[in-house]
Amino acid sequence: MLLKIIAILAAAGIFSVTAPAGARAADYALPNGGTLTAGDGDEVITDSASLEEISIETQGSVDPTLEAFWARAGEAVYLNHEPIGYVKMDDWDELDVDDL
Repeated sequence: MLLKIIAILAAAGIFSVTAPAGARAADYALPNGGTLTAGDGDEVITDSASLEEISIETQGSVDPTLEAFWARAGEAVYLNHEPIGYVKMDDWDELDVDDL
């Protein structure tokens, strides 16, 4: 569930993955026009063949919405493109932070 929320926020441009302070960073272009900035030692996969392989291994089938896989120090994020539009600030007024 958390990865799905992160993926939706990333697709909406609200969540960004960045390199830790002081680390050298590299930018990776995403198919939806966004950019993923990751640290030098981070694992970032954006090519479609590898993403298909990862989605089959973790989900059992190809996930056509998977745009990138990012991992470092025991953390991993699957970035999916969800063409849901954008999130307005008003949308956050109804959000139950405790439930999230």
